Amino acid sequence: MTHAFSERFVSQTKLEFNRFNNDQPLGANGVSPNYYLGSANVATQLGNYFVAMPGYGLNPGNSVPFGGPQNFGQLYEDLSFVKGKHEIRWGGTETYLRDNRTFGAYEESENIFGNSIGAGMDNLAAGQLYEFESAINPQGKYPCINGVQTTACTVTLPIGPPNFSRSNRYHESALYIQDSWKVRPRLTLNLGVRWEYFGVQHNVNPELDSNFYLPALIGPQNPAFPAAVAAGQVMPAPQSPVGGLWAASPLNFAPRVGIAWDVFGDGKTSLRGGYAIGYERNFGNVTFNVEFNPPNYAVVDLISGTSGFNTIPAGTTNYGILSGSSGSVALPPSELRWVQPNIPQSYAHLISASIEHEFFKNTHLEVDYSGSIGVNQYDISYANFPGTGNYYGGVPCTPGDCEATLNNQYAGINLRGAGGHSTYNAMNVRYDIQDIRHSGLTMRFNYTYSHSIDDLSDTFSSSGNQFNLGYTDFQNPSIDKGSSEFDNRHRVAIMGIWDVPFAKNTHGVAKYVLDGWEFAPIFTARTGAPYSIYDITDDNYIYTRVVLDQAMPAATRISSGTDQFTLYNFANIATNAYVNPKCGCSDFGPFPANMTGRDAFPTPGTWDLDLGMYKNLKFTETKSLQLRLEAYNAFNHANFGVNAGSAYISGGAGTITGGYNGDRNVQLGAKIVF
Repeated sequence: MTHAFSERFVSQTKLEFNRFNNDQPLGANGVSPNYYLGSANVATQLGNYFVAMPGYGLNPGNSVPFGGPQNFGQLYEDLSFVKGKHEIRWGGTETYLRDNRTFGAYEESENIFGNSIGAGMDNLAAGQLYEFESAINPQGKYPCINGVQTTACTVTLPIGPPNFSRSNRYHESALYIQDSWKVRPRLTLNLGVRWEYFGVQHNVNPELDSNFYLPALIGPQNPAFPAAVAAGQVMPAPQSPVGGLWAASPLNFAPRVGIAWDVFGDGKTSLRGGYAIGYERNFGNVTFNVEFNPPNYAVVDLISGTSGFNTIPAGTTNYGILSGSSGSVALPPSELRWVQPNIPQSYAHLISASIEHEFFKNTHLEVDYSGSIGVNQYDISYANFPGTGNYYGGVPCTPGDCEATLNNQYAGINLRGAGGHSTYNAMNVRYDIQDIRHSGLTMRFNYTYSHSIDDLSDTFSSSGNQFNLGYTDFQNPSIDKGSSEFDNRHRVAIMGIWDVPFAKNTHGVAKYVLDGWEFAPIFTARTGAPYSIYDITDDNYIYTRVVLDQAMPAATRISSGTDQFTLYNFANIATNAYVNPKCGCSDFGPFPANMTGRDAFPTPGTWDLDLGMYKNLKFTETKSLQLRLEAYNAFNHANFGVNAGSAYISGGAGTITGGYNGDRNVQLGAKIVF
């Protein structure tokens, strides 16, 4: 609703409600154990053939039921008032999100016969599992400390499923004020500030919320962090030292400054610039997954020969070795999804500048700068993987067989933190020419130079080339400082629209045939994105990047199949893989100075030409028909791409593959305009 109290005072009020419901039920198998010869959640493949195992082995994604309604409401009020040279706007928003969701993670147990296909075949023949993983109801209990069974960590059989549903609430508020001040007829300043508040996720039943809390509120980069993890414990959110799942950030003030200047007063040259801070919420899957935490939910991960289970027999029930109709069993170590309790708010400094000039009536040049600095960017990293107890905690072990964790009450801990940092700088040059010499041809030339640098390119490390979840060293993210996964240094785009004018004055059949033609080509070319090359020779849990003791072998595209090539071959490179003497693995620093940087290797550039050809037929003043022929990749040019998922060596050998891809796509269409 918009209401004008006067010519100078206007109010805008908005009330919004949105309900979204998505349902992804289990597949036809229902609740049943999943079996794999090798890795969990990966369909087993021998050569070119997949091996069908019981459960959802050929389609693991179907074994995770998901869905539920999400309600979103927002109240928005904006007021504007004009007084002399000032146009002042102020207002605020209040947002409420209710997320009623069921997420059956690990509802179907994962039964893995081996940590490799060969070992899996042997264990299959013996009827023994290498690993068993499942979600269970811990019956309000916590895993045993140091493996010592007490009544506080004993659950009665039969084991049942946990509650997979949550009803989370989330509040968000903002207030702002801005003054658009016309200092001079040719100069306008924008001055403002915005306050943001992002509430803490909380369940309608707060006792279902739990998180991992340290004796002191310190972050992963603090030297005392490993010792604090060893002494940390899980608590229901109402009992936590911060009074909830995590502590909110109430002081998110964001200044905004902008300038617009008509340099010569003739309307042909303008200078614009601005600076702002923008904050970002932390919500969604990143924080919802605290659902996994005891005492209401436990994801147990049993490895044969550890956790008190010398052997794990394969069975037909969903809870395997934890099944039974009576008796009791010690609750084994379970996984955690840990949101850092003092997690800082993520934000970015945003900077821009632009100068534009009109040379002639139809010629326009623009040069832009855009920059950002990302601070406290959200991340997920391992904080309790095998070997951390030996390296940080001093637990003695034989090098090559170091499996102790920092906190042996729990298994893997995925830390949801905010240790990421990024910078982005870009220059864009745009040149427009309209109706060149009255020919009907309009052209735009665009060139962008940009460089994006970070230590983690996305929260979930989701690209095929980010082999780790999070950082190489969770205590030192700067080890991974390098070009972003999506960095694209140079990009050129040339676009045109030619409205063919030669038959404008024809009549009758000639006009229908010769007039109304348009051609629209778009040419783009860009440099390739970067990638990392890993050396997994002595890795246990963390993949380190390759260490080279001689020059990188030249790229040689050796054919290895239709449109498939070997790009790099490391067979003859004598790498000296880095090994930390304390654990006999390469998972821990200090890493060698000649370890290659993250995203240090470029993929080839690409180019493409798209072409549109249109015929406009006008029947009356208000009715016309447009026939369209559009060719994407009109030259059928195939660009070379690197298979970044193959970018690793092991034992001083390995290959990196790539291939050509790109097909011409043509589409025909018709559009009636009336």
